[in-house]
Amino acid sequence: MIFKNIFIDDAVYFQLVPREDVPQETDLEKTIQFYLKKIERSPNNPTLWFKLGNTYYALKQYRDAVQAYTKALETGGDWAEIYGNLGTTYLELGENTKAIEYLLQAIQLSPEEHIQFVVNLAIAKEQSGLVHEAYDRLQAFLSSYPKNFLLLYNLGVLAVKLNKLQEAKEYLEQAIDINPNDPYALYELACVLVRLNLYDDAREYLKDAIIRNPSLLSYALEDKDIEPIKDVLSSAK
Repeated sequence: MIFKNIFIDDAVYFQLVPREDVPQETDLEKTIQFYLKKIERSPNNPTLWFKLGNTYYALKQYRDAVQAYTKALETGGDWAEIYGNLGTTYLELGENTKAIEYLLQAIQLSPEEHIQFVVNLAIAKEQSGLVHEAYDRLQAFLSSYPKNFLLLYNLGVLAVKLNKLQEAKEYLEQAIDINPNDPYALYELACVLVRLNLYDDAREYLKDAIIRNPSLLSYALEDKDIEPIKDVLSSAK
């Protein structure tokens, strides 16, 4: 099963740094040096540490990102985005206990505004073996975010794990209605339809998934969940 997590990136909170202080180059290594120099002059500015953490995260330097976010908290930052991005970074590192701790704090600070942290918390819980808790938490937010693609997508994936195949089918279909070109949602729905013995429909979704993301072909060739419809793959090679 393919989960999707979400990260609040630097662009979303661009206004936290004055426009004239933002580097224009797209080179992330240069951006790191920019923020490090700013931090030398203002070491107790949590916004700069937060921005630095976001840049490290974009470079997949997750340990450095953790240190930067931690400094943002230590220097007085107390907004949901710091806790949420720190929790998401721990999720990337596979440290689910810490991910859950910080994501919960983010949600407590901003319970209605950041559905992305709720999704990431559910992923961390699932990876800790708490599948029912993860599913229930996402369902609790569904009435407030009925058109959120990632919420519906991950509900579908979790429903499969709980063997709620009809619910999984409905959630994934709703996700695809919102984003019909997402290859992972198409692939997951194909897997569900196979288990429901709806092979013709499953073939169509599988073909669409691979057309939109050819790299899924190698994954599909090894995937036992779609064994009955692997005849489709020969035409996709």
